[in-house]
Amino acid sequence: MAETVAVSSQVLQPNEISDSQGPTRLFAKWGLYVRAGAAVEVQVAPGWEDRVRIGWGGAATPVTTVQVEACPATSTSAAWSVFTGGTWVASPECVPLMIWAEGRQVEVRLAVGAVCDESPTR
Repeated sequence: MAETVAVSSQVLQPNEISDSQGPTRLFAKWGLYVRAGAAVEVQVAPGWEDRVRIGWGGAATPVTTVQVEACPATSTSAAWSVFTGGTWVASPECVPLMIWAEGRQVEVRLAVGAVCDESPTR
């Protein structure tokens, strides 16, 4: 699946965008890279829906699941489509995301203001 979708492996620094204590208080911007011709679904892992949101595209709406339809390459050099957006969190977290592509599912951990260690995220 590494050849189909790419997510950030760096610690993302979130910015406060809301005074609320809910899942859209902090936002970390990052691009979602999807291989041309691939359809991908990214979902906040079960049990995390009350404190994490994701979204990409123009006026990204904070949601728990994003589906990216397969887009053809626009030129011979455009092997990847890049979608701007990111992750909203209630507080700095090591966020688990579920990614489905090419009939496979993978859980990735995204460091949003907190380092992800080797221990389980739940």
